[in-house]
Amino acid sequence: MIFRQISRMLQIRWISSSMRLNKLAILRSLSRSLLNVSKEHEKVHPIIELEFKYTYHFPILESIVAITLFMAASRGISVGNASVGLELSLGPLWDGSQLIERYYAFLEGGALAYAMALSSLVSVFALLIPALTAFSLARSFEDGILQTLLSYPLSRSRILLTKVGMILLLTGIPAMVLSLAAVYIYIPGGIQFLPFLALSVAFSVFVLVVTSVGILISLIARQTMPSAAAGMLGWTGALAIVNMDIVPESIKRIINPVAIITEAIRGEANTLLTWEIAGSLLGPFLVGIAILVLSMLAFERMEV
Repeated sequence: MIFRQISRMLQIRWISSSMRLNKLAILRSLSRSLLNVSKEHEKVHPIIELEFKYTYHFPILESIVAITLFMAASRGISVGNASVGLELSLGPLWDGSQLIERYYAFLEGGALAYAMALSSLVSVFALLIPALTAFSLARSFEDGILQTLLSYPLSRSRILLTKVGMILLLTGIPAMVLSLAAVYIYIPGGIQFLPFLALSVAFSVFVLVVTSVGILISLIARQTMPSAAAGMLGWTGALAIVNMDIVPESIKRIINPVAIITEAIRGEANTLLTWEIAGSLLGPFLVGIAILVLSMLAFERMEV
């Protein structure tokens, strides 16, 4: 019995010491990669490594993919199994054959299903992205990770752009790819080029605007929970009032550009989906870039 207890104690000590060595090895590898930056110009690899270890660790990244896959698949199934309902105003001069043909063409091509899948993800990402920006940037002010990064030859703009780029890649691309995959699985047929392109650009612009606003809020608050709460409440309120008639069309395009393209696909907009309405997404894109540039300028002059 005594020998067993001694062996168990030695085993526990060995496990704890191995865990400490493991942690030290991780810190050493990070410090080595950061030290190599001074020799080989600026790189983003150390920043990405830190982001994956402290922001996108298990189960955050897996949860993002699971939520995106569930929402995209469920909306694709619902649209694919839905019946086409149109209110036909009968009259001697009214001909709705073209409207019905166009509606069926979009439905068979999967554009409407793709639009509905992305529309359902808009409300989810309006809550998810502010939380990610808060945990990625605002928390780094609190726990000192940002001070550690800035102690090495890494420019502030590169650090901020790396954080923004990771959020855009880890949220926008999986959402569009999984939504498109769900459409092709449940609604066979090719999607027309213009609706697919317009919806993809609109969703990417939405993710950019939400991320830029979240970064700016995190820089102002510098605290995790206030930054996340302000972003979530702000975008929830913005999406709630976007359907009001008193809201100008330009504001609607900035808050939810996906809804503008979806209305054009459904035939509810004033014009059909053309290159003109797709090009109107340039305004929200410029707004997102302007907010991001403002955040970078503020971060450059900020004391950490």
